[in-house]
Amino acid sequence: MRIFLTGGAGYIGSVLTEYFLSKNHEVIVLDILRNGSEGVILFKQNPLYTFLNTDFNTALLPIIFKTYSPEIVIHLAAIVGDPNCAKEPELAKKTNIEGVRWVTECCNNQESIEKLFFASTCSVYGYNKKTCIESTKTNPLSLYAETKLEAEEIIRKNSRNGISFRFGTMYGWSPNMRFDLVVNLLTRMAAQQSEFSIFDGSQLRPFLHPHDLAVFFESLFEEDLSGFTGEVFNLVSENLSMLELGELIERTLPYSIMKLDSEKEDNRSYIVRCFKAHSLLG
Repeated sequence: MRIFLTGGAGYIGSVLTEYFLSKNHEVIVLDILRNGSEGVILFKQNPLYTFLNTDFNTALLPIIFKTYSPEIVIHLAAIVGDPNCAKEPELAKKTNIEGVRWVTECCNNQESIEKLFFASTCSVYGYNKKTCIESTKTNPLSLYAETKLEAEEIIRKNSRNGISFRFGTMYGWSPNMRFDLVVNLLTRMAAQQSEFSIFDGSQLRPFLHPHDLAVFFESLFEEDLSGFTGEVFNLVSENLSMLELGELIERTLPYSIMKLDSEKEDNRSYIVRCFKAHSLLG
């Protein structure tokens, strides 16, 4: 298959790229390298890999689609995370909302594209005492979550072949590492400083490893998903409280010491299940 990844040189995209190439798929990555080029360097010599250093949110996208005729588009490119969106709110809205509208239109007009997978986030649930499934009322607590929720609606109303996937909080190794993600951040602190802090500890989070995501997405490439156009699916590996996460890090790195801070730095707390994806997508 010919796979097109917007934002494909980033933390998630570079893991997907590595896995798809290992399965002999052709991968075209479009990325402006806002977060560095580490997610490109490893793959440049692979004949199945093409890198395009350009923005998806321009008039060039239809020409690029016509040139490369992708079969699958995975739209990862975004202003990611609460702090980045809060810092550049207008860019966040332009990229995360209007950019999705543009990608959807271009995918609709490109006959070769069979599927569009949109990267949303479980952060749309915000704070919720109930177990969150796709029908749970959303409660976005940040501009980032608001833009992703609005983008899902664009996919639902306008796409001829798009599906939105709400990712849990990502963790683990990537060719283009992020240390603003809670598991990666705390693990690095524990490894480098021995001591790390957990704020409050009661908050609950759903987690997802990008390799698990890659395996799941690849399993869908040959499937007929026409009956799921516009649908939303949660994708989660497991749920942990921050306290449970801290204890896991302590067990993994025995010399590390967890400090519990009574203050809350982040009000989000939610458990997410992905029964819908398991039952309908396998």
